[in-house]
Amino acid sequence: MEKIASFVSLNFLFRICFLSLFFGNVAVGQEWEDIKPNPKEVRKVRHTEVGINISPLITKLIPFGNGLQFNGPFAYRVKYYGRKYAFRFSMNMRVLDMSNDDVPTLSLGLGYERRREISSKWSFINGIELVSLGGDLGIPGGANSSFESATGIAPFAGVEFYILPNLALSTETYLVFGISSSTGLALITIPPVGIFMNFSF
Repeated sequence: MEKIASFVSLNFLFRICFLSLFFGNVAVGQEWEDIKPNPKEVRKVRHTEVGINISPLITKLIPFGNGLQFNGPFAYRVKYYGRKYAFRFSMNMRVLDMSNDDVPTLSLGLGYERRREISSKWSFINGIELVSLGGDLGIPGGANSSFESATGIAPFAGVEFYILPNLALSTETYLVFGISSSTGLALITIPPVGIFMNFSF
């Protein structure tokens, strides 16, 4: 339990530091607007986006929250955007003490996405990833008592909300078609339980 508590604390601290960098950028938002005043033009140019799943932080800030129960399969994401499409890499890794009932997690995703603007603040995203999911998927009914894995293709769709031209919140839902280590062919639905904060530069 001490190891788990230590890991959770370090993971929580990392997320706080990451968010501090984000909001440090918010403080110079006016300068950003002076350089790139049109959000639509900003999002069309080639750029890199780094995202972190802030659902664990949100649930910790909500009284009587469920902690790290439902956060989705991925904790971090990097996107390399061209003018229309992005190459993206998603991951989550958690190594725990195998002597207790907790489940280690190793999930990876590699694919592409396309963004379509709904308004100046909202965008629709969709695409497909090749995923390898292992352990607790972080979804309702998705926790396992032992490490299990699934590999397959995963079409996804989601929405983004832009706080600033270079700072956005997003969430996605997946439909995974693959092969499971326990059941063979598998169809896994991943609801939009993970909320990402994405910073572009």
